[in-house]
Amino acid sequence: MTTKFNSFKKLNLFDLAVARVKNSKRPVIAKKGDLIEILSPFTQGENYLGIVININDTHMDVYHSDIRKIVKWNRNVNCNICAI
Repeated sequence: MTTKFNSFKKLNLFDLAVARVKNSKRPVIAKKGDLIEILSPFTQGENYLGIVININDTHMDVYHSDIRKIVKWNRNVNCNICAI
């Protein structure tokens, strides 16, 4: 039996928290393929390293190899960018 809810992505608490993190007043200026380090989004000293896969006006998709997942981050987040 197919329902209309089968096409929705299940979100966990991490996914919901990441989309709401805003700890910077300026949006990130990056492009696809840039290396990015998200600085302490939840706890002090815990950074997330990744590669920018896609970026739009409000969010950016970043692939994190340590958790093997693409995460949708808000663009207003503290980070270091290494342009390639």
